[in-house]
Amino acid sequence: MAITLRVPSSLKKMLGGNEETCCSGKTVEECIDNLDKNFSGVKERLTEKGLTNSAVMVFLNGKNISNLNGLGATVQDGDEISVIPFVAGG
Repeated sequence: MAITLRVPSSLKKMLGGNEETCCSGKTVEECIDNLDKNFSGVKERLTEKGLTNSAVMVFLNGKNISNLNGLGATVQDGDEISVIPFVAGG
């Protein structure tokens, strides 16, 4: 199963310098777990205590996963997971 995970350029370091990569799993969480095997620290950066990390928003095919069963949201071949960091300023 091929799912695409995309990140903005500000987060591409966690994917070895890439803005997108393929991952596999039956849920968003499984995809993140599998990515963490190749890119150590991805899981820590994107999740905390079984939830999405409060510093990022995660979307599945353009829909916020918090409205789709969170990290347990089911993924299918061809789906796209996007990670968007919150930006703070003053």
